Amino acid sequence: MKGNLYTTAYNDILQNCVLPTLWKRFGEGPFLFQHENTPVHKARSLKKRVWWGRT
Repeated sequence: MKGNLYTTAYNDILQNCVLPTLWKRFGEGPFLFQHENTPVHKARSLKKRVWWGRT
């Protein structure tokens, strides 16, 4: 990927690609999802969704 990845785009990738693939392959979880310490990974809106589960 070229350029910057912003919270909205990162959240869209998780919601529309990564999480559905995990659910399809492994079921509902729980999963351990590791992030780096970049700003997009620390966004409050993202933490709510990833840490507290599927919405």
